[in-house]
Amino acid sequence: MDSILSVGTYVDVQFSGFESKIEILMYYVAMSNNTDATGTSCTHYVDGGDTTNEEKMKMFTEYNLTNIKTDTYIKMENLNLTAGQKYYVFVMGVDRSGECNMTYHEFTIDNSPPLSGRMKTGPYFDMPISYTSDSSSLYVYWENYTDPESDIKSYQVSLWRNSSCNVGSTQNVEVDWISLDSNFTDYTFVDLDLQNDMPYKVKLRVTNKAGHFIEDQSNSVFYDGSQPTAGRVVAGLDYRNDQVWFSSSLHVSGIFLHMASPTVVTCPTNPVSLVSGTNWKTVVQTGMEDPSGEKWNLEYRDQNVGNHITEDEIWIKLARDVKKEQLFTGGYYRPADFNGGGEYQVSIQAASGDGHAVTEVMLWEGPVDGIATYNHYRESDWTQEVCSCCFITPIPENCTACNCTKYLSDKFGNDNVTAPPTMSTTTMVMTTTQPYEIVQTVKTDDEDVVYNITNTVNTTVTDQEPVDTSTSPARPSCGIQIVAGTSPYLVSWCRLYNDSLTPLYTDDNLDFDPSAGFHDYKMVVDYEKYDQIEKTWCLKVYVDGSMFSKICGIPEFSSDTKLLLHVFNKNNYVPPVTDLFDVFSTRASFRNVIMPPSSNTMCRYGEPFYGGVIPIDRYEAGIGTDQLMTDVVSYQEVLDPCIPCYSPCAPYTCETTCNPTEQKLLNFTLTNLSLPAKREENTTGQLVNTSISYFLTVKAVLSSGKSAEASSSVFYIDDTLPWFDLDQMTPMYIDIKQGELTPVSFQSSNSTIKAFWRCIDEESQIV
Repeated sequence: MDSILSVGTYVDVQFSGFESKIEILMYYVAMSNNTDATGTSCTHYVDGGDTTNEEKMKMFTEYNLTNIKTDTYIKMENLNLTAGQKYYVFVMGVDRSGECNMTYHEFTIDNSPPLSGRMKTGPYFDMPISYTSDSSSLYVYWENYTDPESDIKSYQVSLWRNSSCNVGSTQNVEVDWISLDSNFTDYTFVDLDLQNDMPYKVKLRVTNKAGHFIEDQSNSVFYDGSQPTAGRVVAGLDYRNDQVWFSSSLHVSGIFLHMASPTVVTCPTNPVSLVSGTNWKTVVQTGMEDPSGEKWNLEYRDQNVGNHITEDEIWIKLARDVKKEQLFTGGYYRPADFNGGGEYQVSIQAASGDGHAVTEVMLWEGPVDGIATYNHYRESDWTQEVCSCCFITPIPENCTACNCTKYLSDKFGNDNVTAPPTMSTTTMVMTTTQPYEIVQTVKTDDEDVVYNITNTVNTTVTDQEPVDTSTSPARPSCGIQIVAGTSPYLVSWCRLYNDSLTPLYTDDNLDFDPSAGFHDYKMVVDYEKYDQIEKTWCLKVYVDGSMFSKICGIPEFSSDTKLLLHVFNKNNYVPPVTDLFDVFSTRASFRNVIMPPSSNTMCRYGEPFYGGVIPIDRYEAGIGTDQLMTDVVSYQEVLDPCIPCYSPCAPYTCETTCNPTEQKLLNFTLTNLSLPAKREENTTGQLVNTSISYFLTVKAVLSSGKSAEASSSVFYIDDTLPWFDLDQMTPMYIDIKQGELTPVSFQSSNSTIKAFWRCIDEESQIV
């Protein structure tokens, strides 16, 4: 018989194995809730023994000793056995000689099913729905399914599919019941073909050793192979500015931007009309205020800017003036809406002009009537010198330093020329006006007349006073210059005020003709942090969506910065007029300008976190000593965002009050920390206390378990107070009547007192 029985009202007893040299005469059976009969002789209990019936009933409490003759099976009925209690069935065999022997079997009654536990098909328990990222397999885990009476005998799992997400939809079996031993706690269904937007459920059957079972099923599980996208994490509670120093080692706060729906644009663009936009203005000026003092042969005019209203497109024309040694051009500008960085994109069909015209997009922080650009000189092409012999017909035999066939084909589209072109060299001369002029003022009765006598010819002057007419300083500015021609290229450049540092630039070839059609150019200005305090501003340039160049160490622009579109003559070159009916003229076209979002749109300061096909289920945060590490404080759940109703199956878990288009700032605080502020480091042969670098890392987790992480900029702990340098502050009072720098103990003035102090903080400094 089994050691665990499922009912307590009857017991089936079947036995065998009694042997004797002579024939077995009869069997006796009994049941007790104790083992007092063990160790005694069965001759006391069988017929003819010395035990009374009353004593037998006390000994065999549940079923008194009964003679069943030679049968080896009996059904003990009308019992009232208690669940969880141990009972013992006794069997006694007697042979014809009167000898007997006794054995017994212990069993327990379990008339109840197992106790329910919990199961999960996603990363967490108690999820309304969960997701799997693998369409070919599904993992299920269970725990806490128990049975205190008889223990668990086996598990069975099966997979079912609902026909739709509608309530009451039919279920179809995908994988039939699979039996597992009691030591299993998980199972992976394999060789599946899970479909999107189709709810699946795992059913679990738990059977105890008494044969009772329960069935449980998981919440709906969906297939989703998408990944979440990490956004910007900021240490502190100001999303616009990272907090570098924290005053407490016990708690640290962070903030990030969360977007509820994964199907909404992460950061709404801000397209600006070039034609109907109210903030656009044209540039009207002569020349450029070049910091070098060079006089540009260029005149900006309104009539050199035109538009195509139907396409929201403008053009700027660069053309030779036939009357003066100069060119006409136009400029178009508006406020850049710069605030803590910005992204600026425009589609441009650059001006042609065989390398003599530059199409530029520029960020300019300076006067609008004194615009100047960076005058970039490209290094000369050494192949023109080496390959000059290729232009001689026929090509000389000693012209071996250059592959003339390839050179001519690359340069002119054919591998030969019918006649050698005229080779000319244009020398670009940088002219700089002297920083002042010598003038003489002659006083008369009516007015003062000023004569310029810098270059005096046949003039004698004895009284001279210099008047400063120095050039304008360089202004904070950055730009991209697009040059078309046989070897098109793009220059990314930036300069600081007054050129306090050498202007920065990159000069890179383009693999397309920028004047043949429109291409997208984007300038991104943002900062990076490399040390405890300082921000390093950078310019990143993208061409047709791909990153093209990056410059760091650029100026930090103010809100007065302008965005300028214009075309100018490369290196102040003025083409000669050889034919009045065919003068130099070219133009560039601009359209699809995208400005940064408004300053109160948080996504302009950093991208939000958002889900893949499904939204983010929860956020975890930790602290590490480097980015994307949590070696100091392990990940812990910090936020549980709302789930928007965004798809047909979303009602399984969504909240109708959750705005799917909202971008929301979420903040959190990690508490009960113990972050040391400093550690000893041996960098110079001596132990030095240095501030420990920390990073906040946030992990966005989908219901499928897929995750994405991002870290904040570095932050530090300063748990010490500033201190006063008393040595330099004693005495600290000064009587200004006795001297600006004379410390005093007595004050002679009753109206004015001067004091000074010196306060020091070597970590976070005095703010």
